Amino acid sequence: MVHDMKKVYDFDILAVVEPRVSGVIADRVVDKLKFNDSYRVEAQGRSGGIWLLWNNNKFDIKIIKSSMHYIHGVVDEGKDSAWLFTIVYANPNAYLKKQCFEELVNLARHIVQPWLVVGDFNDILSPAEKVGGVQVDMRRCLSFGRWVQDCGLIDLGSYGHKFTWRGAERQGFGRVYERLDRGFGNQQWRLKFKEARVRVLPRIGSDHHPILVELVDHCHRQHNTRLFRFEAAWVSHEQFADFIMMNWEDRKYLKDNLESLTSQLKEWNRSVFGNIFQRKRKVLALRFNPKILTKG
Repeated sequence: MVHDMKKVYDFDILAVVEPRVSGVIADRVVDKLKFNDSYRVEAQGRSGGIWLLWNNNKFDIKIIKSSMHYIHGVVDEGKDSAWLFTIVYANPNAYLKKQCFEELVNLARHIVQPWLVVGDFNDILSPAEKVGGVQVDMRRCLSFGRWVQDCGLIDLGSYGHKFTWRGAERQGFGRVYERLDRGFGNQQWRLKFKEARVRVLPRIGSDHHPILVELVDHCHRQHNTRLFRFEAAWVSHEQFADFIMMNWEDRKYLKDNLESLTSQLKEWNRSVFGNIFQRKRKVLALRFNPKILTKG
């Protein structure tokens, strides 16, 4: 899966939280991923753990500090262009999560450089970031929001899938969806990377969606990108209405919603609807050459 993602999205740094393996098995997995360098906080059994893997041909990474909750380091791209990062795994256990957030607040007090914080925080900032399950605990949302402010961070937002985690189905309760994974930056980092965006990628073999931090807005740099066109046939699909409800966020501006929905519709068309454009080509080919679909 990671090899395919590397080919498609062309990233040089990979962070994995809660990998569920450690020791010799982790060594084998990391070796197969073919990165030049790596650093690990080992999982405790099947809980916790953080991996950081990177290719060092474009920049240097130095690990400054780590704990069971995070890996903190610096990316040096040369020419006085260094910036800090922290990869976070906030354990859902209330005590461990509190410990994690307190350590990060202490870390933030000494940071004046551009700083990116990304990971699984196992918390949400507002009721709009959850669907299903029990009612949202607003005290937890407010507490998480205060933590973000105490660290001097700005939510980078996201586009793509609205939620990053899908819970198991339980009898009597609807499936739960939440935005648990996200990226933050301090003001200096946001000014340094003005075009940076967080993209929520399709979920494959996990209950979490991967997130991709794009330092450059590639969508606006590609002048030859094909224009998006809404296809009326999508409306006839039984899952289309649910898809729209899951990917439209009332609190967002119309422009942001449309941008996010466009990306998601393209992916939905490929993976669920079956790519209407390929269907059209096959129908046209059949019309002009009835044998084309039966060739061995």
